[in-house]
Amino acid sequence: MQYRFAEKTAKQAMILRLARIVSGLRAANTLLELGYLQEQAAICRMVDEFQDDVVFLTLATLEHPTPALLQKYLNSVFEDERSIDDFRAGSRVKGRALVGRKDITNYISRHESAEVDHFQTSNAALAVSYTLSGFIHGASTHIMEMYDPVSNKFVTEPSPAHPLYADHAYGIWDHYYRGLLAFGYAARAFDDNLAMRSFQAFREIFETESGDRKDF
Repeated sequence: MQYRFAEKTAKQAMILRLARIVSGLRAANTLLELGYLQEQAAICRMVDEFQDDVVFLTLATLEHPTPALLQKYLNSVFEDERSIDDFRAGSRVKGRALVGRKDITNYISRHESAEVDHFQTSNAALAVSYTLSGFIHGASTHIMEMYDPVSNKFVTEPSPAHPLYADHAYGIWDHYYRGLLAFGYAARAFDDNLAMRSFQAFREIFETESGDRKDF
């Protein structure tokens, strides 16, 4: 049995994204503990995109009239995968009409507070996205981090003693924080005061526990 949302609303899309943020962060943490740093970073890139999606959905939901970009996004999210059906029918296989990542990033930067430097915000988001994309698309510079000059081999087994482990362990806090913020945005979109209070309390705990980890 395949379950589907019948209404296909922005809030339902938020729930889907929030579920993947939580599962993604748990998976990233597991991979980090094992020392699979490439894979951990790739998942963090996905988590960041889901967080951006929640922010976009929140801002677009609150905008009147509803922006055309929102409907295009929802059409893509809720469209059933038909690639195999197209292939079996002998038709040209077509993917979903995805909304570009730049479109979402630019939308967010344009619709946040007027006090925000929109160029800097958009540019920073793109910088993080492009940097992490190397782990997804297999950039040579990223994969070479797996190379061990002593054995003259690429290390593919668990390696929690990797020299870059501390950097990844430090950086994952940013992704947890961004994931947490997604829930704050969603609480705003749902106009849920209880959820917002829970988010604010958890955020305070998180920031206290982070100690000197204040990059976010």
